[in-house]
Amino acid sequence: AEQSYLADWAYKIFAGQDYGLEWASGDWQVLLWEGEELASMVEIVERTGKVGEQPVKLAGVGGVATWPDFRRRGLATAAMRKAMEFISAQLDAEFGLLVCDKEKIPFYGLLGWQVVEESLLVIEQPGGKMEFPSTIMVWPCHEGKEWPAGKIDLCGPPW
Repeated sequence: AEQSYLADWAYKIFAGQDYGLEWASGDWQVLLWEGEELASMVEIVERTGKVGEQPVKLAGVGGVATWPDFRRRGLATAAMRKAMEFISAQLDAEFGLLVCDKEKIPFYGLLGWQVVEESLLVIEQPGGKMEFPSTIMVWPCHEGKEWPAGKIDLCGPPW
């Protein structure tokens, strides 16, 4: 029942934003509830991708959303902080990686995420691999970890 509720909630929030792509399902979710209502959500996809030819353990962050009635209360920030804590401590990922619109860069930047300049993102779709033009941001899960240079292959569908 909860999965059905989450799918319906996400469909309403993201209606019309699928860009005609197949998307990965989240392996994990951070859910913030207000009583019986889901107020905010972050999905996390655990995957090993490649940067250049180097394997990189990634925690993909997607599905970041707050229901309109609950916006401007800091819920997305709280959910993102909890997601970052989880991917660093529990998943032991090397980097968090998210794809976002340019207008969301300041929000994620305040949380420590960095834009990957001049990056090329490769994703898998039913018809094969394809390039996906996008703004990519990463968060090093451990101090001193530097994002490697090169083409980013998610080795699966985007999140």
